[in-house]
Amino acid sequence: MAREHTVIRDLVTAYARTLAGLTADPSCPLRRAAYRDLIAPIETAARASEMERMAGCELVQRGILRRYIQHPLLEQPYRDRKSGVDLVTIALQARAAFLALRARTPRPGDIVIVGGAGDGPEHAWMALDVVESPYPGGGLLVTGLDGGQRDAGGY
Repeated sequence: MAREHTVIRDLVTAYARTLAGLTADPSCPLRRAAYRDLIAPIETAARASEMERMAGCELVQRGILRRYIQHPLLEQPYRDRKSGVDLVTIALQARAAFLALRARTPRPGDIVIVGGAGDGPEHAWMALDVVESPYPGGGLLVTGLDGGQRDAGGY
């Protein structure tokens, strides 16, 4: 069972790597179409256009989950300001959530949700690599896929 879990994590992180560089910017039509397919596959064209201007961090994570998990929340239209709650609900029901009272190092394939719950803005990203830092002081370097940055045009 542990091996299967690792295989799934490997598939998820490999897929997530293919998403780097997607954008909703109309000047990049192929990358825009791929981004819309990821975040809004069942939405109307008007709703997908609205979603292009939303913070995309949790929308991207939902898109990744949609590829690997069947869940009713992923088959319904996006609910404004509910993506973080939905991510946790899906993970808990899939027995894929790790809820810790203290921090733990993320592993490749983990969706990390930071903030929210009165702590300010919520943000989500996926860990892709975790390696020992070569810099003085040690520690870890974590590479992740982050879908929340907006460009100068608001996409």
